[in-house]
Amino acid sequence: VVPGSVPAGVDFRGSGAARFWLFTLKARAFIALRSGRPDDARELLAHIVALDDQAHLGSEVIATLLASVTSRSGG
Repeated sequence: VVPGSVPAGVDFRGSGAARFWLFTLKARAFIALRSGRPDDARELLAHIVALDDQAHLGSEVIATLLASVTSRSGG
């Protein structure tokens, strides 16, 4: 699923498969950061933010970690 192509009726705020999928994206972004792949993390974070624009999932945690990693590495 990409932003703009979310099927009608999918609610990322409620419990269920859609929310679990967002948590999986968040976990993948965190793993990418810990594995030294900030570009992958940034791409995953962009998907999360586009799908969860109200930040119900807590994507700001990944954004903060990404910012600290890129500021330390100069990138």
